[in-house]
This record gives sequence, C-alpha cells and structure tokens, in this order.
Amino acid sequence: VMFYAPWCGHCKVLAPKLKKAAKAMVSADALIKIGGLNVEPNRGVQSLYPDIRGFPWLKFVTSPTDPRGAINYQGEMEEKAIISFLTDQAKSLGILAQDEELVVDEGAPDFETEAQRSGARMDQEA
Repeated sequence: VMFYAPWCGHCKVLAPKLKKAAKAMVSADALIKIGGLNVEPNRGVQSLYPDIRGFPWLKFVTSPTDPRGAINYQGEMEEKAIISFLTDQAKSLGILAQDEELVVDEGAPDFETEAQRSGARMDQEA
C-alpha cells in the first residue's frame, strides 16, 4: 500500500512506477495487490500505522485488520526494487514458489491512483 497525500511531489513521481509494479502482480494470480491510500480523508486508517512519518510511505500489508504484521518498504523507489521486495515477501508467505519470479505483464490493466481517477495530473508538482 502506498500511503500518500495528493499534494506530495514524490508521490506523483512514484505513482507511474507503482503502475508498472502492479502489472507484475498478474503473474501471482492477483494474490498480491498494489493500492494507494490518500491519507488526507483517511486519517483513521493512517492512525493504525503510527510509524508513517512522511509520504510516500510503502507498506506490505498482510491483513488490513491487523496492522502489526505490516512490513515497511525501505528500498529504492524504483519499479525493479519494488518488484524484488514483493517477490521476497510473496515467497516468505508461500504465495510464490522459491524458484518463481514476478514479471511485468504489459497487457495487464493499469494501476490507477485516486488522484488520476479524479482528473489530477500526477506529473505536475502541487
């Protein structure tokens, strides 16, 4: 999950990279999903994760009802690094076999952020 604020320039830069990483989830039969959460109208959800100190903040969430199991992503904010992190997490949970890899499926539907659905341009600074 990418926790973001609509005014955040770094979030706007990361969004297209997450789109590409989301396409890799197709190879995991959609058992792993990438999504974004605008924290401005969802302060209650953000309060479940008190360690979020800036945006964008990425977490691998295994249970939306138990935030204690969420794992912070601390790698590079690049598509390949995110896919590698997701692959490692999927393998540790048994979602992927140890010899299996996530690959980008260019025909998969795009990940779309809330800001894009509302018409905001993600390539502009706020």
